[in-house]
Amino acid sequence: MKIDHKGIGAKVTFENEYSKKYSGGNHNALFDGWTSPDTMISIVDYSVLQGFQKNDLVATVDFGKTIEMEKISIGFLQYLESWIFLPEFVEIQFSNDKKNFKDLRKINRTSSINSTIIFKENFNFSFQPITARYLKIHAKSIGNCPSWHQGAGEPAWVFADEVIVN
Repeated sequence: MKIDHKGIGAKVTFENEYSKKYSGGNHNALFDGWTSPDTMISIVDYSVLQGFQKNDLVATVDFGKTIEMEKISIGFLQYLESWIFLPEFVEIQFSNDKKNFKDLRKINRTSSINSTIIFKENFNFSFQPITARYLKIHAKSIGNCPSWHQGAGEPAWVFADEVIVN
């Protein structure tokens, strides 16, 4: 579904490239205004999600100008059958010069890592209004599937949805 927010059109640089198979439709899919529904039922539409295999999602975001913001929300998919796990944590930093980033906030995963339900968890950041041109987003992958999982020791996935900035 299409949504409007201040981050639409932002340019993204990734430290670890997303999978070409799960690109979300374009390089800037995390800032294109397209998001998946909060409720997922048995069939997952990957068309708006970006997938990162084994590696953390580390993105530097350029809004093109300074903007004021006080809320950021990022959705992540968990679908164990497809080896997709929520990140261990999501951390956000901000900057106006792309060199000196300041910590904004870090949120740890709250849902169970071994839940067999397919779901999307939104990591919602609320803070005092700030003005910034750049964000750095770090979503920490679990790396490999845990020992109890059918894919134990194999690379796990992190799937990210739209980064909503307001």
